[in-house]
Amino acid sequence: MKIGEFEPDDFLKPETLLDPYDYYQQAIAHAPVQKINVPDGSHFYLVTSHALIHEVFSRENDFCSSMKQGFLLGRYPDDPEIQAILSKGWHKANVLVSADPPTHTAQRQLTSKGFSPRLVKAMEDHIRAKTVDLIQGFEAKGECEFISEFVLKLLVNVIAEQVGAAGYESDVKKWTEAIADRMGQCASREREVECARTIVEAQHFIKKVIDDRRARPRDDFMTAMVHAQSENPDESDEVLIEMVIQLLVGGHETGTITLSDGLLLLINNPELMNRLQDNPGDIPMFVEEIARYISAVGATFRFAIHDTELGGVVVPKHSMVMLRLAAANRDPSVFPDPDRIDIDRPKLSNHLGFGRGIHICPGRALATLELKIAFEELLRRLKNIRLNEGRNKFERSVGWVSTGLKELHISFDSP
Repeated sequence: MKIGEFEPDDFLKPETLLDPYDYYQQAIAHAPVQKINVPDGSHFYLVTSHALIHEVFSRENDFCSSMKQGFLLGRYPDDPEIQAILSKGWHKANVLVSADPPTHTAQRQLTSKGFSPRLVKAMEDHIRAKTVDLIQGFEAKGECEFISEFVLKLLVNVIAEQVGAAGYESDVKKWTEAIADRMGQCASREREVECARTIVEAQHFIKKVIDDRRARPRDDFMTAMVHAQSENPDESDEVLIEMVIQLLVGGHETGTITLSDGLLLLINNPELMNRLQDNPGDIPMFVEEIARYISAVGATFRFAIHDTELGGVVVPKHSMVMLRLAAANRDPSVFPDPDRIDIDRPKLSNHLGFGRGIHICPGRALATLELKIAFEELLRRLKNIRLNEGRNKFERSVGWVSTGLKELHISFDSP
């Protein structure tokens, strides 16, 4: 994409969603706020610069998070068959990322009980033991399909345990894929019908766990959430169900992208891999840098409360605004040489990989702990990690919010 040939609507082309970095640089330099026309006749405003995204975050009187009915609920929100299926579950409420204060404040209080420092700290030894056990399961082979044999088994199991779904890991994976596919705006109608059925199935499962924790409390995340809900009678089970669904996606889909793409980055940067193997104390810095570089959650959204202006562009009332966090994390005014992985980068914490402000990811502490432990144990136990020649197609899922590898075949020297 050459200067002078920048076409804003190219953003939604599959090839751009899969490899958006040239587009980001063009947009930041020449059009940091642009109206994007969607093929269905709708439109939204794309914001790409770090400074302007921060500005939107701070302008709560101009931009809200509460989503329009139907937004990111698939390409066929009014389809009668899909609506009939969804009517058997619970209405999608505005929760956490799609809620505003004071509702959002009360909801964050619920999640803070589930992600308390005590509960997260108590999980560390368990996560490490699980990580080591998974590696021992394939290390003697000298090869594995990294995503199915390690990433999913680790991350899905951890989040499944937290929401009372231990033993149902394959179901959790199916649920989160359905939710992500529907949000991604790229699924076929047939897939969206299937997703609707799967989402209702997930809702009913979560409701059963909620009822069980009320009757038989335990020392776990779901019990903490249910107990906190009892202290906030305005919060319904519908809200609690949607909270858990958001946390499932955040705890599995985004972690899967970061962990698998993070290992691929190390394979393609052997000097950095060697450094981390020799200096495991640098792994937390690597985790922060890949949160910036990979930006598993590529975007978040706001809506204009009234006619307003942003970066010299008029944004009409009720317009949807996509804050492209992945672009802001490549903004050269904040991150020099942004397309280079650099764990010595100053002010690493300026990245927006976990969001910012009141909507910062509630599971950030757990996510960074999982990534830290996973890379520590992988790099300690496996040597000469490399791609399994001839096995990788590097195919990716495509969506508005995120993209991720479908498979990653690796080889390594056995201990």
